[in-house]
Amino acid sequence: MSLQRAIVGVVATLASLVLYVISPMPLARVELSVYDSLLPLRSAKNPSSVPVIVDIDEKTLKSVRQWPWPRYLVADLIAALDDYNVAASGFDILFSERDNSSPSEISEYLKRDRNLDVTFEGLSPDMYDYDGLLAEKLKGSYVVLAAFASDEGNPSPDAIPDSVNLIERASPGAVPYAPKLYSARGGVLPMTEFRSAKLGVINIEPDADGIIRRIPLIVSMGGKIYPTLSLRTLMEAL
Repeated sequence: MSLQRAIVGVVATLASLVLYVISPMPLARVELSVYDSLLPLRSAKNPSSVPVIVDIDEKTLKSVRQWPWPRYLVADLIAALDDYNVAASGFDILFSERDNSSPSEISEYLKRDRNLDVTFEGLSPDMYDYDGLLAEKLKGSYVVLAAFASDEGNPSPDAIPDSVNLIERASPGAVPYAPKLYSARGGVLPMTEFRSAKLGVINIEPDADGIIRRIPLIVSMGGKIYPTLSLRTLMEAL
């Protein structure tokens, strides 16, 4: 009888290990459903009121204009946040291309495409280049901009700026963490003019059912370790 119990125990253990390794979709969905049902039990009773989300919602789009906004408006938003003495601001927006609504850009396009010489009257010098205006505003603000780690459309490794200084600690015999990181050869970065701001990565890892339940805290991009946007914004605030 004891031998039979031992055999049953071994078979059950092996079956559990096989299911864990294979992780069939029905079993994975059950596990995720159980996780979702238990997660509210761990929620904070009194969530902090410190983090604030500034949402570009439908009301904002109607009152201001459709996105993307001219970047002088983004600079105005940063100035308003500075007036409220926010500790740090994180933008989950990729400022990777030039603002085509700048007067300097409009003049260039009309000259190239229609051979028209267009001038603007009454503008201050800084208003001809909205990217330059935003770049100047970023220099004096505690702002973190988004980057996206990717193997597609990569800049050269030399183009990826340095990250924060990291101290690596591991107990003897610990499994190396590097192979477990999300890793990409390069990424989509903010324009060079905006590199005075800190960078945070916005990669996510959806589960098998497409729902996002977790966000990595650090990502390897171009061989350098970067904090994700939320963590980098917290670091900037502290």
